[in-house]
Order: sequence, then C-alpha cells, then structure tokens
Amino acid sequence: MSDPRLAVLELLLDHHPGLLAVDEVIREMTSGAEAFAARDEIEVALRELVEAGLAHRLGAFVFASHAAAGFHQMRQD
Repeated sequence: MSDPRLAVLELLLDHHPGLLAVDEVIREMTSGAEAFAARDEIEVALRELVEAGLAHRLGAFVFASHAAAGFHQMRQD
C-alpha cells in the first residue's frame, strides 16, 4: 500500500454517507492482520485524514467529510 491515507479515504468514500467503525476500517485495510505496525499505520492514516478535514470521527466511528465526498463526486462526473 503506497499511501494508506488514500486507501482509507477511498474506503470511507465507498461507504459514504455511512459510518464505519474504526475497527472495521482497520480490519478491512489490514486483511484482519493483528500486527501492531499494520494496525497503527491505519490509525495514523485515519488521524491524518481527520486533521486534514477529509474525514470525521464520532466516537468509535469514522466517515468521509462532505468536502471529500463532494470533491470525489466532481471527479466522477
């Protein structure tokens, strides 16, 4: 995986406007691996997406921001 932020954002956009549990995102992105490094990489990617305003975190759930979804839709058209 070259940039985990991009892969995580794509996953969130695929489920937009739905919420995904952080554990679901980690499980999906790591193919269920239990290795700390793999799980931590996804946690860091999620934190960076939230800090950049591309995703939001609501307790144990995350979702793509309206801005990210709007930009994604423009690129699709």
